[in-house]
Amino acid sequence: MGSAYVANLRPKDGLTELLIALDLYEKLEINDWYVAETNLNLSLLHELSHEHSDAIGYAIKSIELFEAVGDLEETARAENVLGALYEKSGRTTLALETYLKANERFKAMKSRHRLSTLPLANAANVLLMDGPTEEALGMLHEALEIATSIGSSVGQTQADAYLGSYYDKEDTALYNPEKAEGHLLHGYALGEEHNKVSPLILEQLAQYYEHHKQFERALAFTKELYEHRERMRDESTQRRIEQIEARRRLEEAYKHAEIEQLRNVELKAAQTRLVESEKMASLGQLTAGIAHEINNPVSYIVNSIGPLRRDLDEYESLGGRGPEAEELRTEIFSLLNAIETGAQRTAEIVKSLRTFSRLDEADLKNTDIVAGIESTLTILNSRIRGFIEIVKDYQDIPNIDCRPGEINQVIMNILSNAVDALEFTEQPCIRIRVSMHGLDSVTIVISDNGPGIPTPVLSKVFEPFFTTKDVGKGTGLGLSISYGIIERHHGRIEVNNNNGAIFTITLPVRQPHTGEIAGSS
Repeated sequence: MGSAYVANLRPKDGLTELLIALDLYEKLEINDWYVAETNLNLSLLHELSHEHSDAIGYAIKSIELFEAVGDLEETARAENVLGALYEKSGRTTLALETYLKANERFKAMKSRHRLSTLPLANAANVLLMDGPTEEALGMLHEALEIATSIGSSVGQTQADAYLGSYYDKEDTALYNPEKAEGHLLHGYALGEEHNKVSPLILEQLAQYYEHHKQFERALAFTKELYEHRERMRDESTQRRIEQIEARRRLEEAYKHAEIEQLRNVELKAAQTRLVESEKMASLGQLTAGIAHEINNPVSYIVNSIGPLRRDLDEYESLGGRGPEAEELRTEIFSLLNAIETGAQRTAEIVKSLRTFSRLDEADLKNTDIVAGIESTLTILNSRIRGFIEIVKDYQDIPNIDCRPGEINQVIMNILSNAVDALEFTEQPCIRIRVSMHGLDSVTIVISDNGPGIPTPVLSKVFEPFFTTKDVGKGTGLGLSISYGIIERHHGRIEVNNNNGAIFTITLPVRQPHTGEIAGSS
């Protein structure tokens, strides 16, 4: 939750949330990796509040913790943040040393991270403060070459932005406005290709064309920069429901930690409430989608009632006789059909929502798993329709014993993650296969053709609070809770990569003879 405020530039709210998180991690004895990540986010929030000294302190602490757990990649990322803090506070010598140290860490890794060229380019930019030099030029070209080879649009864009600024400095031997424009336009094209143009590139292009008295183009890029910032504010507003729900989940988790400390015997009950909290949070995130889906059929009904009332009055005044009355009769039936269609569609949506939720069913039910998947797809329809192809392969399987609301929650978490992962994928597709596994189990396989999950973190995806999403887009609770749900159903959930992420869920057709889910009360 605190990370969301980092993304939305709301430092005061974020500081409170992250300090709560630190206390929660301590109570739950969460390992140092999460504490390190929280310290790094606290550093960013203090920087947004212009509290440079505190920001630097938290960044240094995060580096120490990341280094202690052996995560070189995150250590280098944190050092890049620290370098930027030194640079903003005017300590350029320390900034340069820190950037170069981060670059050496990234170079020592076997595979390059998409952000691994940022420290090198930032170091070159610090050198540029004393004027263009061949050394800085070489570093920027090296950063651009590496970023291009690993397919990092972020790294390429940053290097292009700095090179554009570099070559556009007059009164230097390296002044070359054509090269400057070429690099800036290349960075812009990369952003358009990935549907995410960097505001740094837009600002540099506006300055470049103003410098060269091409005022129409300067105005166009200035306008695009303004629209980009406005759009970011709009997207921030749209995420408010998710942020509020995430805050509620975090506060609920904090309460559960206190319960665990004071009364360990109530742990099972606390875990159950956390599962329900996550389920309700998922529903909260989907409120806008459901409202969109149900608005169309309701509009049919509302927009038909007025004309229907008017036609009935005219029909009565004509006594139901004559050609005009016959035309009215035809129109009345057409309006009634529109109302009936709208009512039926509304009923279908409500039925799907009830099938998905099943909050009142705490006991085992003999459940049609495919019906649950279909209800979940209906709820997600506003996010999927016209954007993602859904390929279904439902084989003949029996109903299974489960708590349907919990299983639907797992399906929702996986499908929602898949939709998020496909945001920048061409011809996005989700495949769902349901089949028998041996004689007494069923398997649900959900795969997508997105970027997949980085191999080094595959083993972490089911850990509490771990997420691979961008800052502000995930709490890291969904898959952890999903893992617990499947485990309590005596099943298995696994994740792999193969041209995208693949989640495989295996569930027994019948639960053990006790008739209870494992760990249930």
